[in-house]
Amino acid sequence: PWPCGLMNRFVCPYPQAPARKITHFTSRLGQPTMQALALSNQFTPKALGVRDLDGMAFGVVILRLHPGQADDDGPSADVVYLDDGSLEREVPLDELQATGGIATVEQQERRWREGLARLAAAEKAEASAPA
Repeated sequence: PWPCGLMNRFVCPYPQAPARKITHFTSRLGQPTMQALALSNQFTPKALGVRDLDGMAFGVVILRLHPGQADDDGPSADVVYLDDGSLEREVPLDELQATGGIATVEQQERRWREGLARLAAAEKAEASAPA
């Protein structure tokens, strides 16, 4: 007999478990868990994604990924929005969906470069601000 993963899901006598929401992103030692690694592997810098805000979907380009730490909510990403080029930092990865084909290659490349420039400017301003 074939393993259930290779059979049609309607034929398999052992149904797949429903997807669970990931609640723990780091181990007790502060290392990323396997769930966090799997979630972060869906996204790479320069990849397209969708962010849902109050029921409206907005296309984004991933600028940079942040691994989750023991005191964080989990892995996050800095993103730039495709429509207006605005920058949003440390968006939790569970609030993003990986996708493709929502922008031309030129638009994606342009927003990615603009986003990196804005991110560098924001970090420079934070570093020079008095504490």
